[in-house]
Amino acid sequence: PDPLMNLNVIHLAKPDWKLSPGQSEALQSAIKKMRKARSERIPAATDRKVLADWNGMMIASLARAGHVLGHAAYLEAAVKAHAFIRAELWDGALLYHRWCDGERDSSQQASSYLQMIAGSLGLYQATLDAQYLGFAIELAEGARRIFYDESRGGFYVGAERPDLVLRLKDDFDGATPTASSVGAMEFLKLAEITGREDFREVVDKTLSESSETIKNSPYAMAWMMSVADLQLGEHARLVVAGAEGKESLIEARYQVFAPGLICMGNEGEVDQFSASLQALDGKSAAYYCSGQTCRKPVSSAKSLLELLNN
Repeated sequence: PDPLMNLNVIHLAKPDWKLSPGQSEALQSAIKKMRKARSERIPAATDRKVLADWNGMMIASLARAGHVLGHAAYLEAAVKAHAFIRAELWDGALLYHRWCDGERDSSQQASSYLQMIAGSLGLYQATLDAQYLGFAIELAEGARRIFYDESRGGFYVGAERPDLVLRLKDDFDGATPTASSVGAMEFLKLAEITGREDFREVVDKTLSESSETIKNSPYAMAWMMSVADLQLGEHARLVVAGAEGKESLIEARYQVFAPGLICMGNEGEVDQFSASLQALDGKSAAYYCSGQTCRKPVSSAKSLLELLNN
């Protein structure tokens, strides 16, 4: 009988499957012939480009998943990807859209800036490292300068150029949200964290600009409606003050589904009230705040879970 007659991927996937000497020899011979035949064909194209906006989405997701799933490798991957984008696609003033084999393009796109703000704020909330907040603010100021419609609100897809006949704004949150929807969400988070009214004005004007579309076709701008929900909600913040033991408090926060709750520290470019909150007896303390009113601080993960679940 043919030694490969019963050899297939299902058999090979079984932990207890053992190849006989004849099967092993036949398999290696088949693999060798297959590789030789494949080498004579035109190889399939490989997409090696790195896009700032796609990485922003992945960074935000991995940073959150690292805590929610208790998998440190996800958070490490988010940190590494963020460092790469900052080193290769950011020149200190502009964020470029694409990198490939050591070269980057010359374009700036709103999705790159806004999704990287989301990635930076995702990492900030997962680590409370103020450098990520600072970078998000830099990107936000750049996005407002290059893409924001100061007269009506909302974000244009691309930068203004002399050869551009018409600047567009998307108005449908499909597989990925529009630039205006992402911008409104991230500027709202920044307004809550920093207390900056100019960021909040961007949110208000962008929501107003999209109101007619939402009224006529609410399903068309689902992410923008999430922004409105957050804007009209409690405006809750969890401020973690102090360094000792903050990791356990951050992990506890991510064990509770609270999409509208912003996690932040008391260092860096945060609002004055949050910066004034202090640790308890040298240990990190978590303050659940709405506006400038906070509940009694807690310093243990168990106490924080009880607070968030009530």
